[in-house]
Amino acid sequence: MKVHGNNKPEKISAGSMPNKPGRAWVRLTLNAKQETDKDGHTAWVYDEYVTEVEDTPGLLDEVKANYDNLLREAKANEKSKADLVAENEELAAQNATLKQQVAALTDQQSFYEDCIAEMASVVYA
Repeated sequence: MKVHGNNKPEKISAGSMPNKPGRAWVRLTLNAKQETDKDGHTAWVYDEYVTEVEDTPGLLDEVKANYDNLLREAKANEKSKADLVAENEELAAQNATLKQQVAALTDQQSFYEDCIAEMASVVYA
């Protein structure tokens, strides 16, 4: 994923995940370049890939030793913008269908309640 930042990124960074004991995140960056926009502001632009691994005492050394494999895994796990848009459209369509189903079930429930009330008035009249 293309990232813009104010600081030059480390090529490799890693850290424990407090909400997932025994797991760690690994961030790999490529193609870091400092760019200046039309207003004269400088920023770093780079490709960033993140993956999750087992947390070990020598995590950074392990990541350096398996850099190519971890980079390949992180790239494979990344979803493209087109994939996310398609997934979002699919979820929106599912949401619309579910809303229609809820409305139909609500109408059906009201009908059943009316039927029960009418039967009760006949039985207990």
